[in-house]
Amino acid sequence: MVKKSLFWVYRFTLLTLWFAIFVFAAAVLSMRYLVLPNIDKYRVDIESRATAALGQKVSIGEIKASWDGLNPHLSLYRVDIHDAEERPALSLGHVEASLSWLTIPLLEPRLSSIEIYQPELTIRRDAQGTLYVAGMAMGGPSRPQFANWALRQSQIDVLDASVIWEDEMRNAPPLSLTQLNLRVVSPACSGCAPCLLPVRPRLSTSVAISMARTSASLRTGMAPCTPR
Repeated sequence: MVKKSLFWVYRFTLLTLWFAIFVFAAAVLSMRYLVLPNIDKYRVDIESRATAALGQKVSIGEIKASWDGLNPHLSLYRVDIHDAEERPALSLGHVEASLSWLTIPLLEPRLSSIEIYQPELTIRRDAQGTLYVAGMAMGGPSRPQFANWALRQSQIDVLDASVIWEDEMRNAPPLSLTQLNLRVVSPACSGCAPCLLPVRPRLSTSVAISMARTSASLRTGMAPCTPR
């Protein structure tokens, strides 16, 4: 009786393993021959899903696909997130992202790496004193889903970023910070996620800022930074 039970357990385990291999192979072949060669055809659907997730209009100029070793790789160009007045509040000139196969068991998009080139973030204070970051009012309802998803990725590199401060309340000219670089590493890959920001305000001297985010702060979505 015991031998028969062990035989059925062994057979069930073997069938489960073969089924998992079949599903994985089907996913790879589908990505290789169906999805990636026609990725730009899904651009409108990707824009719609991103718009629904952020609650703001997202537009993508172009999407290209390739392979990074065994990982599907996406190149996105001219990605814009608009505010309520249809003005670009966050512009990503060029994004390179490699999709992780952990996406399948975790049932959510996971990226093994993501590099964002020349993003431009607008921070605006309107005439009534309301502060907007990337088109989102700081006094409005929070949407932590996207931020929490971003912090679950293995590594995020932001290169040559610009931040623009617009103060309509004081009617002051825009202030720009340029050539900012940021790296965020998941605590799963490292005990501490370093964030290095060489900041160079336009028409000013350069300042180097180094911060550390703990694993706990990433898990909660809060990001207290300790200057070093």
